[in-house]
Amino acid sequence: MRLELTLQCDECKEQNYRTSRNRDGVEKINIKKYCSRCRTRTLHKEKRK
Repeated sequence: MRLELTLQCDECKEQNYRTSRNRDGVEKINIKKYCSRCRTRTLHKEKRK
């Protein structure tokens, strides 16, 4: 079963992306993605619904 989650910018705390992952994963997702508010690539961390 898949787990729905949101990716949140680490700097401005805006929730920019939605994705899903397998429930078996122990570690949270940390990805560098583009933030339209910061206008640069920043670290986005997993935030569960």
